[in-house]
Amino acid sequence: MVGTINPELYKFLEDTSETDFPEGCLGRLWFSLEYQQEAERLLVGLIKARRLQGPSETCSPLVKLHLLPDERRFLQSKTKRKTSNPQFDEHFIFQVSSKSITQRVLRFSVYHVDRQRKHQLLGQVFFPLKNETLAGDCRRLIWRDLEAESLEPPSEFGDLQFCLGYNDCLRRLTVVVLRAKGLQLQEDTSFVMAVSNGGPGAQSGPCPPSQTSHRPEAGPRPLLPAHGLHCPAGVCVKVSLMNHNKFVKCKKTLAVLGSANPVYSETFSFKADPAELDTASLSLTVLQGAEGEKSHALGRVVVGPYMYARGKQLEHWNEMLSKPKELVKRWHALCRTTEP
Repeated sequence: MVGTINPELYKFLEDTSETDFPEGCLGRLWFSLEYQQEAERLLVGLIKARRLQGPSETCSPLVKLHLLPDERRFLQSKTKRKTSNPQFDEHFIFQVSSKSITQRVLRFSVYHVDRQRKHQLLGQVFFPLKNETLAGDCRRLIWRDLEAESLEPPSEFGDLQFCLGYNDCLRRLTVVVLRAKGLQLQEDTSFVMAVSNGGPGAQSGPCPPSQTSHRPEAGPRPLLPAHGLHCPAGVCVKVSLMNHNKFVKCKKTLAVLGSANPVYSETFSFKADPAELDTASLSLTVLQGAEGEKSHALGRVVVGPYMYARGKQLEHWNEMLSKPKELVKRWHALCRTTEP
């Protein structure tokens, strides 16, 4: 009625993050992020985890935090005893320059600690630090489901993980480039890794074993490479849409510097009519090269119908078509290519 208040308009959306878990979920992790531009500090709040799938009924989890591509240094939470739903409420600081922050990926590795103090990996969360995540010097609360570690060894030229999806109503083909592993990088001594901050406090040479991990309360050392360190050039992924083996359109991810296991999490969309899917294909090429120089192809994978693909590549394409409006995720081995 006119002049009365409709209570339905004032209801808050219900938070279902602790109730809606997908089938086969390994657990869910909540954390917060804030980047302080002036101090060049990344503040990470490790909040909680829920429904962790431990090896037995009792689970004693801890979390290690890496700021990739630095695999050597990490921060670590306290171990929570006998709980699959730990409440951490711990805070960590990474010193990282504003120039390199968007090239970094935050990795949370959740472990179960047994009675012999051995660590068993339960799952991981990879979170690329993009501009939109860090804008505004404000604290963001985020949750992500754990991913299982890939137990298969890398292929000869490395592997690429990506999602495929097709929306027939919108006539849109979607590709989400997630990450790569085991890439055979080409050493380029003329290229100095752009993420190097090389300040007066930067150290060269290997860290002593006692300095490779840090207690949160002690505060981390700056996670910076050595001053003037020569590292491989940046690696990106070029996604090309082909039709009848003719080029239609291509898009590229941002380059990730100095890592054989880069993380991207970038989404691309292409217009494609349903009738074109029988003659269309996608070529994903991993490229390495310094800015302004010719790129070197590290490997390629082609997915599409039977005309262009076989095996896992064909299966991925067919599964995408059988699950409209869903994103289908898979790993693929890269093959050597002569593409420039």
